[in-house]
Amino acid sequence: MGWKRSRPTKWRMSLWKAMKCVFCIQILGGLAVGSLAIAIMVLAFNSDDLCYDSQSQNWTSLPGKIQAIIVTGESIQAFVVQMWSFLLIVAMFGWPLIKKLNLVRLNLVGAFIDTCYRLYFQVYGIYGKSWKSLPLNALFLIIVLMNSILVGKEIANNSETERYRKVKKTIKVSAILATQLARWIPITFGIIYCIIPLFSRNETFIAAIAGVLPLMTILPKAIMRLVAQRIDFLHPGDAHVLISALYSASAIVFRVMQADLTSLKLFILLSFAHGSVDLLERLTIVMRDYLWYFIYKKLKRDAEAEAMLSADKFRTPRSMRFIADMSIQMILGESTALIVAVGFIQLYSFMYSNNSPSFTDMHLIADFFIRVSIALSIDFVFNLFSIWIQMSYLNVAVVRVWKKKWRKHLCSRLLPQITEQMYERDWERVLFIPAFYRCVCLMFFEVSTRDVNMRISIVFLCIFVVLLAIVFNRIYQRLFNVLIPDDFPLNSTRQFKMVGFSFGLAKDLAYLGSLIGVGDNYYSNIASVFTFTSGLYKNNTYSDVLEINDTEIYGVGVRIYKPVNKTKKSARNKSDRAALMPGLIYLHGGGWTLGSLEAYDDFCRRLAVSAQVIVVSADYRQAPQYIYPTQFNDCYNVAIGLLNTGTRHGVDVARVMVAGDSAGGNLAAAVSHYLATVSEKHCRRQTYLRAQILIYPPLQFLDFNLSSYKMNAVNDVLSQEDHANFVSLYLNGSTDLTEFLLSGNHSKHLQGTKYMSYLHKSTAGIMWHVEPQTKLSSLPMEALTQFKASPLMAENFRGVPPTFIITANFDVLRDEGFLYAERLRSAKIQVKYKNYNSFHGFVTLATEGGEARTDEGDEAFADIVQYIKDMGSSRLDYQALFGK
Repeated sequence: MGWKRSRPTKWRMSLWKAMKCVFCIQILGGLAVGSLAIAIMVLAFNSDDLCYDSQSQNWTSLPGKIQAIIVTGESIQAFVVQMWSFLLIVAMFGWPLIKKLNLVRLNLVGAFIDTCYRLYFQVYGIYGKSWKSLPLNALFLIIVLMNSILVGKEIANNSETERYRKVKKTIKVSAILATQLARWIPITFGIIYCIIPLFSRNETFIAAIAGVLPLMTILPKAIMRLVAQRIDFLHPGDAHVLISALYSASAIVFRVMQADLTSLKLFILLSFAHGSVDLLERLTIVMRDYLWYFIYKKLKRDAEAEAMLSADKFRTPRSMRFIADMSIQMILGESTALIVAVGFIQLYSFMYSNNSPSFTDMHLIADFFIRVSIALSIDFVFNLFSIWIQMSYLNVAVVRVWKKKWRKHLCSRLLPQITEQMYERDWERVLFIPAFYRCVCLMFFEVSTRDVNMRISIVFLCIFVVLLAIVFNRIYQRLFNVLIPDDFPLNSTRQFKMVGFSFGLAKDLAYLGSLIGVGDNYYSNIASVFTFTSGLYKNNTYSDVLEINDTEIYGVGVRIYKPVNKTKKSARNKSDRAALMPGLIYLHGGGWTLGSLEAYDDFCRRLAVSAQVIVVSADYRQAPQYIYPTQFNDCYNVAIGLLNTGTRHGVDVARVMVAGDSAGGNLAAAVSHYLATVSEKHCRRQTYLRAQILIYPPLQFLDFNLSSYKMNAVNDVLSQEDHANFVSLYLNGSTDLTEFLLSGNHSKHLQGTKYMSYLHKSTAGIMWHVEPQTKLSSLPMEALTQFKASPLMAENFRGVPPTFIITANFDVLRDEGFLYAERLRSAKIQVKYKNYNSFHGFVTLATEGGEARTDEGDEAFADIVQYIKDMGSSRLDYQALFGK
């Protein structure tokens, strides 16, 4: 299996991946679904408290307007419940099959009959009869059966040719579907009429039942799981939908009984007991196959045994996918049921407690958080252990399935949860309570003092639900509205979406922080988010073969990565050349604003070990706190300091190179050029950089409308506006210049000059004396034409070292790298230029085991390593740089 080849080799890595997966499934997923269910229950309880009690009040005594609203609400309630089976079929078989069989029309007809039936009873004044629901339940079963038969017949026609086989297949599929889709009815009746009456006994008895209940449900769950696992008419990733109701119902029953316990000690003991049973159940799904495999092989050692062992009864990709889906559903269902059950008990106590409201509110809220936190923590440990074992030893790709199908799993959990709420509550008082209905309730029914507290709670809850909806909508937009450029390589699409989503989410979090006053400003918040996330995904690879030291060079913080296997610490003078290693000054990217040593730690580690070079990563100061030329000065100080004192760190100063990505590439080119012009005045020895490696660098600030800018104007990783914002921050400390940069007003006075000819050769020799349409300060004005900020604007390239330029085809900065390479070739500088079919950031994201790693990133990294080795294997030739 593909997962078997890509799963982590180290147990620590697999444990960390399992921990992240369980956290996302149980904590984030469970809290999302559980919070929605609790919000719905709060609304329902609020409506029950404000309006009438349907059990104690006479139907005929209600006002006509109230009766009409109740009938309408219950009709829509019945419609939602009836459509549940239809939605499950859509989720399992897809819309084309539904459209072909006209199942939409069938289910709408059923809903229409249900509504007409209710209206008939209302018109003739007999709607309050208790027996009115019996024909409606029969109607529901008929619709479910017809859906199952039609789907079964279609599947049989497509898979079988002989008539009797078609009939057999139709009956089989119809029976399985009907049983699975309607199984929640007997489960619900069993809960209401068998389990709930037992709650009247003492707590010890309830705890005993709750402790035995998970063991009692293992057998029916195992049977239904085996049946679903052998269904051949469903995609293996959809089979779990069929048995989600059974797992959901059993989890809710147990959790309600557990939450009803007043003794916290019994509550914790049941959490441990249930976690152990769940762990045993999930592991035995796979262990059963191993055991059966062993027994069968021992009893029958022949070719037939080997053939049987490869059949669908044993470990196949279909069965393994089903097991992974079921493990996710069990974790998600248990955490959701826990939150809903504890919330239900606390809400019930809140509504019907005799204690003072203020004390009760605080006590119940604290009790809710304590119980949920304890139970989720206990379950987290058991779930982490089970997922880790499944991932590391049983070859069950739970993590991979969750990453690819998390939306379907959340929907399959939300659907029965909402349907169950719709079935149990009088939803005409929750979903359909317009203002006039509230007024009628307050006019005809007495309102208690507790209603005031409930109204305040409902206001805050509504605000929370709205904010939660906005957050989820924003995440959805960021995740699914990532624009993929035309002709983008298919093997990098997932990584591009992932990076675009991460950058977009970081922007949203930073903007939210700036609104509530967290952090210095918006861009510092983005930098904090990137630093925090890079710390989460930090691998600390190659620690056994690297010596890493944080220090300063000429007042600038640096982190030095020194391979220990070829470095001799005794080499302190230039006569001991054999012990010295090539050095690489690395200047990180981030738009002169965002990057950090931590964000590039994994990349620098891998680069140092792969190229066997001492990497010096510079921690230069960044915008908006520090603007141009502070960043350049810091990087220049690191370069000149390493050239003068490199032997102290084991670096051969005649083999020092500089590299940088994005904004770091701009600084690397500027430092190289500046060293080529003034190095003789500052160095103790006439030493120059051996080479420079520029990775998708920005090299000019005159024109932000080159063809690559227009082609990638709305790129989610780095858009045209994003780059203009970064340049404005770099030059001005704010985004005030962004509009002028994009419009070109900042450089109109340079039209027709030699500087514009470096970008557009057709303008060479035409002098247009136009004043800039915006007032620029001296520093931004200087940066437009000075190579310290815009290396492409340099007039003389004498002494610039050999250069390797990397650009990405789907990047706004692509054309600048190409133009710079052309100017270097014209100046007879040794240049290697390569354009990769990828996106901005693809090289540095290619970390060991990273999720955003691409084939192009691996290729570019290998090219960089080889270039460093080639340049580092020989010393600098001054005559080649400056001539005789």
